Amino acid sequence: MNKGYLASFEQVLSAIDVQPLARQSDTFLAESLYIPTKRVYGGQFLSQSLIAAARTTSEYRLPSSLHAYFLKGGVIEEELRFEVQRLRDGVTFSHREVSVYQDSQGQKPLFKAMVSFHEEEVSSVDFSAAKMPQTPAPKEVRIIGEAFQRYTKTSEWARYFASNMPFEIRPISPSLFLGEDPAGEHAQELAWVRIRPEDVAFLEEFSARAGLNEQLVQRALLAFLSDQFAFSPALRKGGLSWLIKGAQYVSLDHAQYFHRDFDLRSWHLVSGDSPAAANARGLGVAHVFTQEGETVSTFTQEGLIRV
Repeated sequence: MNKGYLASFEQVLSAIDVQPLARQSDTFLAESLYIPTKRVYGGQFLSQSLIAAARTTSEYRLPSSLHAYFLKGGVIEEELRFEVQRLRDGVTFSHREVSVYQDSQGQKPLFKAMVSFHEEEVSSVDFSAAKMPQTPAPKEVRIIGEAFQRYTKTSEWARYFASNMPFEIRPISPSLFLGEDPAGEHAQELAWVRIRPEDVAFLEEFSARAGLNEQLVQRALLAFLSDQFAFSPALRKGGLSWLIKGAQYVSLDHAQYFHRDFDLRSWHLVSGDSPAAANARGLGVAHVFTQEGETVSTFTQEGLIRV
């Protein structure tokens, strides 16, 4: 486990490189990255599960969708065990189920995911209808850590975000770790993201060394990132923040679709909103756009909100 603050990009790659328990095994082992909650970060579950499932399929099949349930919080100090079940291998699709366990948590899984893999096909339809919002250019938005520098002496979350970041994130929306969003019900979750130029070599070296399709690795990295934005729109629109004492916020489930190939070496815009919240649950829906406005991924997440 990384015992510092936020992991470096190289450490994230190391964490998602799940290893088989034995030769030709469909059981994989992995460690966790640090997060102030002391529980396993949901995006880590998503990305590691994608890689574990992919290691049981053809290298020519890339993840097209992921449907996951967060069942129990994992302990970051303890090794994770990923058990993959091969459900189906068709002409162009493969389907896998992933269950994640920790020995101290007994026989019940912490996390479950269904992953669909698809071999590239010539498409009879190809469009991107989601509307990309008008935003400042990435260079006009400050990097995430700068907003937290003044709070690092009093807040562990501030130290977490102000330390070494695994990605370059430039948030357009105000951080809910600093209080509620003054824009209220019209607020959106908006942020520019990319792999930092100085870290691109790590991506290329890792993909070659691990024997993984680089596009697979990029989809796993986007899944890792998505959990940072998926649930926030419901809090933002409800006038809440992560700072409310005694509040209970828990991610319940996550779905993500990968529409086409993309390259996180370039800037991508995450645009999230919340269509509904009721019965102590809030739903977040987000699209990921290229700078040219093409939609590359869509993800949704429902979370528990008790204040």
